[in-house]
Amino acid sequence: MPAGTESLIIPYSECGPQVTRMMHSKSVTTALAVAAAVLGLLVLRVILHRFLRAIAWIKVPKNMRERILTRYQGKDFHAWMFARFKTALDKMFTELPEFLQPISGVRTFLDLGCGFGIAGCFLLEHFEQSTAYAIDPSAARVRAAAAAMGERGHV
Repeated sequence: MPAGTESLIIPYSECGPQVTRMMHSKSVTTALAVAAAVLGLLVLRVILHRFLRAIAWIKVPKNMRERILTRYQGKDFHAWMFARFKTALDKMFTELPEFLQPISGVRTFLDLGCGFGIAGCFLLEHFEQSTAYAIDPSAARVRAAAAAMGERGHV
């Protein structure tokens, strides 16, 4: 060690009461700051979302695709991205409304191999009084589908 540096290293047990209080104060302050930041992020997200929706910066979903994507927002990011591209690129979502036009009064439907539940969400949006029953072998996809389908979906 270079000469004169020995005096810079002081064991914690030999610190005076002011230094000890300051170190405890800094750790408490740091813990409170981290807790406030986490809580602030959670609360700020909700408040900001409501405020922006109130002043119309966040669009209210107008078409079927937007309504389906709204079901996935704030949930599983992978499922939301998959739903975004699936509804944009899969021809089923452009052809299905025409196919379902003559059908009415559907109360219950079954979605086997539901994946993330995108087709089930489409049918829940199309038949507003219906209930979905869905099944998939992937536990992660079941969780995402259940979250997206909400109370009207049983996955």
